[in-house]
Amino acid sequence: MTAEKILVVEDDYVLAASLDADLKAMGYRVVGLAPSGRQALAAAAQDPPDLAVMDIRLKGEMDGTEAALRLRREHGIPAVFLTAY
Repeated sequence: MTAEKILVVEDDYVLAASLDADLKAMGYRVVGLAPSGRQALAAAAQDPPDLAVMDIRLKGEMDGTEAALRLRREHGIPAVFLTAY
């Protein structure tokens, strides 16, 4: 049985690395760490995850909610938001 694939979308590298380690320890396969919405869309096109774990506030022109909507619309990928806000 293959592990579920997760894309981490977080612009804080320390938090992204922590999520990466925690998810792997729980048996998930992290297919990428994307610090922006654009990079999340590119990563999803290259190796589609089963789920995106993402921050709502991202640096750049696309916030997490817009990126999540596009991931769902363009790739059928659901998202779970994690945020300090």
